This record gives sequence, structure tokens and C-alpha cells, in this order.
Amino acid sequence: MRKMITAIVAASFIPFLGAAANAPTHPVKILHSDYVTTTTVAPVVPIVFPKYDTTNYDDTAYLPSPTDPLRFETREVQERFACVRFYESRNHPYSFNPSSSAHGWYQFLPYIWQYAAVRLHLPLTVSEATLDQQSEAALWYYHRNNGLAPEWGDGC
Repeated sequence: MRKMITAIVAASFIPFLGAAANAPTHPVKILHSDYVTTTTVAPVVPIVFPKYDTTNYDDTAYLPSPTDPLRFETREVQERFACVRFYESRNHPYSFNPSSSAHGWYQFLPYIWQYAAVRLHLPLTVSEATLDQQSEAALWYYHRNNGLAPEWGDGC
């Protein structure tokens, strides 16, 4: 049996990713009947949707980072969450709605956030949560409910 070990550092081939090229990579072992290949794959980064991007004209807005849990979702799911962030907070991760007490990128109501926070071991308030943690809670609800409703309706 012949063993072949190949290491490919894909990040060196994708300089256009900028800061994302420095993100952690994920080693993958591919087993074949007559050889083993170890490959380091390029980091997976969230997709930017220009129609929902407010960072071009708003210095206080943020888009998901290369570590955001959304990066593993399909393009369709990422676009739906970009739409939610745009309409709920204009991409401001710590925005607050005084009339409803909704908070954060996805405008979580306090009891909605706390329900997810307890189950996911996240901070008990959105203001203490990182952007990645806010996305983690939003994705948890999305997969739990098989869609955006009832937390965000189905407008996106």
C-alpha cells in the first residue's frame, strides 16, 4: 500500500481574501484505497451581499467576521440573515429599540435572547454578547424553527 501525504496551504493561493486569509484553516484527511492525503483547506468566510452592506457609508456598521457561524450556511441562508441584520439594525450590532427593548444585530427581545442564551451558554444580555454569539443564537432559532418565523417573520 502506497502512502502519499500532500500538504496544501490554500490560504497562500487566495490573497484576495485579505484578513480572511489569516483566519484559521481546517485540516482535512481524505482517505483513498491506496493513499492518504492531508490537505489544509482555505478558510470559509461569510458572503457579503452589496444590497445589504451599510459599511460603505456607515463607519459604525459591521458585517460578519471570518469566524461567524453563518459562514457554514448556504448562500440563501446567509442572504436571509444579511436581510434581517439590514432591516432590524442596519448592521449595528448593539443597536437598541426603546419601544420594544429589542437589542443587537438581530433585534432580540430580552426574553427571546435569554431563552437561547441559557441553552447555548451565552451571555445573558445581548449587549454582553459578541457578534459571533449573536449570530449563533440567531442560527439556533433558525434551525430550531425551520426558518425565520416567528422571531423575524418571513419578510426576508
